[in-house]
Amino acid sequence: MNDPSSRTPEGVPHRCDVCGAEFRLNRSIAGDVCCPNCNSLAWPVGDDAPKLEPSSAQTSTVRTKEIRIRPPMSNNMDLGDVARRVRTLLRKDNDVRVSVLFQGRDPKHKDLGKAILDRFVSSLVPDDAAVKTPAHLEARRISCTLTSPEHQPDE
Repeated sequence: MNDPSSRTPEGVPHRCDVCGAEFRLNRSIAGDVCCPNCNSLAWPVGDDAPKLEPSSAQTSTVRTKEIRIRPPMSNNMDLGDVARRVRTLLRKDNDVRVSVLFQGRDPKHKDLGKAILDRFVSSLVPDDAAVKTPAHLEARRISCTLTSPEHQPDE
């Protein structure tokens, strides 16, 4: 058996159709490999055909959507509408980032914003969502990320 050439460093065993020489065919190359013995093109056939990985555009990705809540929105009716929207986004395999925004002098009442976020998240967590990242403070907002319970990795 011939030594593998620099064009076909490692791969599956392959036999040249022209000269019968055996060499290793690299699966990452799409079929335009030359035989190291007679320099004819070697085309993979059958099981030797390269297995193509799906491109990044073909793989499914989880997108993150953001829902913003203002502290005056403590009414259960308003939070119920927001919760319905979050459930819809989670059913569509999106992660949802829930943020409580502060404006003006609102940052003085961070405990009120944290209580609203905790109450909102606790209404969703057991059945419809799982917490991906816990609540944390970022400048003028408190946010956490929710994901569908099916996408939550087992710990």
